Amino acid sequence: MLESQFVETIFRITGEKPIPLHTEGQTSYIIKRVNKLKSTKAIEQVFKEGHPLFAYPIKCVVIKSDDFPQTLIGVSVSKKLFSKAVERNRIKRLMRESSRLLLKDGTAAAQGFQMMCIYVGKSILDFRTIHKANQKLWKKASHL
Repeated sequence: MLESQFVETIFRITGEKPIPLHTEGQTSYIIKRVNKLKSTKAIEQVFKEGHPLFAYPIKCVVIKSDDFPQTLIGVSVSKKLFSKAVERNRIKRLMRESSRLLLKDGTAAAQGFQMMCIYVGKSILDFRTIHKANQKLWKKASHL
């Protein structure tokens, strides 16, 4: 897919033009690697010590600490609810895009969260619904 087609697709989904994250002369519209929660140990720690938050259709488990220099985000969708990988990947893309838009303003990035977000809805919802739920969760997390 050409970059212009990608930007048009993002514009259609979110209603706003994406802010490019510049990396080595290329334009990137994804969450930076430093903001991804990928380590198995870190994910286990989030589930053991984290505070559960819920805003339909997303459940989040959050740890807030001054020790974390960056906000780390992990996204998960149940294979039991969505047996097709295409559906799971679409939901994860929508959740990551919503998180990227919330990270770009800088307020959440400075707070140092570790978040694991789990989609618990029974069907695939539109981006606006997912983004509103994500905004509510980030607002609740900022009050921890």
